[in-house]
Amino acid sequence: MMQALPPWLVALINPQMMPLMCFRNRVISQIQAIQNGKTGDDKTSDHPTIFHELLSSSLPPAEKSFERLVDEGETFVGAGTIPPAIVLRGTFFHILANPEVLHNLKEELTTAIPEGTPISLQKLNSYPTSPLLCPRVSESHMHSVQDCHACLQIVLLFLEIGKFRPGRQSA
Repeated sequence: MMQALPPWLVALINPQMMPLMCFRNRVISQIQAIQNGKTGDDKTSDHPTIFHELLSSSLPPAEKSFERLVDEGETFVGAGTIPPAIVLRGTFFHILANPEVLHNLKEELTTAIPEGTPISLQKLNSYPTSPLLCPRVSESHMHSVQDCHACLQIVLLFLEIGKFRPGRQSA
């Protein structure tokens, strides 16, 4: 519904929706550019995007419609940003909620990266061996996946039962 409203009205009704609308508009611009055969000046790769592949595929035209491609673009970005954000949220909560873990992690990082040392990508690649940080991230990932599976199991149970009514036992 918000997509049908002009941006100034969305900003007036619900200002928190504006970043989402701006994001959708960026996806729309990128899809339009790809459909028109244009690529941005900032393109650094010489390989086609997934949208190039979808457009040149043998999929039915309905699967290659503009709206479908925009929806897919939003899904791709969401799939690449929301799960890591959930894992990072859990990781930071665990670290900040446990002062001993925070203290030990600070000591480990101070030892690994002495103050004044420039941080390079090469140096960052060595952190998967971190004895404190890696287990914390892995644990957060495990909990976020378990939470997701638990929610899906509940939804599937309700769909399977079909006749579920709050406050009543199902037969």
